[in-house]
Amino acid sequence: MQGLSNVSTGLDLTFMAGEDLTADQYKVVTVDANGRALKIDAANEFPCGVLQSTPVNGQSCAIRVRGVTKCVAQATITRGDIVQAHFTAGADEGKVKPWTIGTDGHNHGGAASNPPATGTLDCILGIALSSAAAGELVSVLLCQQAL
Repeated sequence: MQGLSNVSTGLDLTFMAGEDLTADQYKVVTVDANGRALKIDAANEFPCGVLQSTPVNGQSCAIRVRGVTKCVAQATITRGDIVQAHFTAGADEGKVKPWTIGTDGHNHGGAASNPPATGTLDCILGIALSSAAAGELVSVLLCQQAL
């Protein structure tokens, strides 16, 4: 875990937690149609940003949507990697992982031979400003882009 000194402030928006998020600080979250923050655990959910607090259901929470933030790494990340949210439900949901071309069946970079599955989003979350092993914190410059 190198370079976390790069972490600085950014733009945080406040939402109500739609479920218990006490174990999800620095993980990617989504916001539902009612404006409530939820774990990102499905391929069709757009990442709103990164949770900065540890709210219980119904409590207000801060979500970093722009700037630099800490994120929990789902896999080894190297400084300079483009990262995306891991959305499979379970212990790793909302952690970040390297964005790779074509290895998981999604449309990375728009290759015609590798179309996304119906109902899936492939979203770049940002660029790693530090390196980290799985489970460690990594510093990420948020620059979200849906593909």
